[in-house]
Amino acid sequence: MITEHTTAPKPSPPPGEDRGFPSGIRFEFILRKLGFWGRFVGFLNTATGIIYCLGIFALAVPLVFVGILQCAMGVKLMRSARHFRRVLTTDNTEELADALNNLRSYLVFNAIVLSFSFVFLLALVIGLAWYGTFFWELWDTGLDDLVRV
Repeated sequence: MITEHTTAPKPSPPPGEDRGFPSGIRFEFILRKLGFWGRFVGFLNTATGIIYCLGIFALAVPLVFVGILQCAMGVKLMRSARHFRRVLTTDNTEELADALNNLRSYLVFNAIVLSFSFVFLLALVIGLAWYGTFFWELWDTGLDDLVRV
């Protein structure tokens, strides 16, 4: 007679035993705080992104791209916060992996936005320096003509 070998899913270990990741009051406190702050900052990112997207009415098209990135950042961070809160209740290592993956995605989006901001700021400083020297020369030349008269 042929019998099938199936394995039942392992029940989650009782508190205090090895769960595959750190446990304890400090770890739970950190997860709770990550969940709270992730949700809060994610909400703020999403709200800021929506406000940036409304910049299309002011014909500020680049703001729409920044707004879309901000919204994506907010969603990733809120997903990460949700997974951090689930780790506390389910003791599932997959939830922790998903939370860390969403947090990684948020950091990548944040690096992209900060890089664009830095390049834009650098271009702005270079442009202002160039225009500043142009107007300085114009002002200086104009004053010389007025003094000679």
